[in-house]
Amino acid sequence: MESMSSKSSISFYYGYGNLSKLREFERVVLQPSHYSQQDILELNRTTETYAYISLGEDSTSDGPWKLAEHNPDWGGSYVDLSSKMWHDNVLMQVEAYFEMGFQGIFMDTLDAIDIYPEQRENMLKLLERLKALAKDRPLMANRGFGLMPELQNYIDSIVFEAFSCTWTEAGSARKLTPNELLWTKRIANELKGYGLKIYALDYAENPKLISFAAERAKEFGFEAVISNRNLTLI
Repeated sequence: MESMSSKSSISFYYGYGNLSKLREFERVVLQPSHYSQQDILELNRTTETYAYISLGEDSTSDGPWKLAEHNPDWGGSYVDLSSKMWHDNVLMQVEAYFEMGFQGIFMDTLDAIDIYPEQRENMLKLLERLKALAKDRPLMANRGFGLMPELQNYIDSIVFEAFSCTWTEAGSARKLTPNELLWTKRIANELKGYGLKIYALDYAENPKLISFAAERAKEFGFEAVISNRNLTLI
């Protein structure tokens, strides 16, 4: 395992292969299309596997639920969360991931409701349906703070992405500004009141920034995961 991720029992890995390294973790978050069913079933012998899925954006299809506006950082199209077709599409994907052998789901782009606050209730309806499908299987959320307190009813753990670091327009990592750090501190203290497992996911590319992110996560009692922007390090 790379030293920058050594403080965590979880790996977020969006690359391919590396099953032998992934077995070193208690749980891993993977891109489902990067692995075969045989890979996942083999990995499940030692490691809890989570499949990535996007709930608030779509970058993989031409579905009628896609809105004109795109995420400026990652390029995915925001979706109309009131669309039953979108909900059905998400649930169909999740069901396929469970059939493939994945034991849990990692739900990304929940923050789309910050852009479209009128869609908050529709996102919660999607989460309710997803939880009903998952039953006792674990669900992990990436951020989605605007969905609290209801969100806690649907998830087992939460990821605080960009807890201490973020990216510049030039593509390099930077420490959050003092005001940004104050905001993440406030949100972190609120999250701790929900009794959820919390991971701090940061992106850093030099030893000083890596150390800062790891130590700050430790101060809050969060497990730190520190990687590159595309999450292709283990």
